Amino acid sequence: MRHRELIERKLDNTLGSIKKLKFIVQRQEPIETYIETLEHLQEQIEEIQSIIGREGLDAQEGFGLY
Repeated sequence: MRHRELIERKLDNTLGSIKKLKFIVQRQEPIETYIETLEHLQEQIEEIQSIIGREGLDAQEGFGLY
């Protein structure tokens, strides 16, 4: 995996967004804040999927060997 560090950083950001959602719920903040954070989280996940999709398959994945 060529972009391992980038993916790990984006996953850390995604986990941060999940923690933020929990905090928003605990503080009973407006639903708009929750929705905005959910939309940002969705964008983060889509970025990670895109990076992984561009990675290509290595020899083991290409032959279905794990």
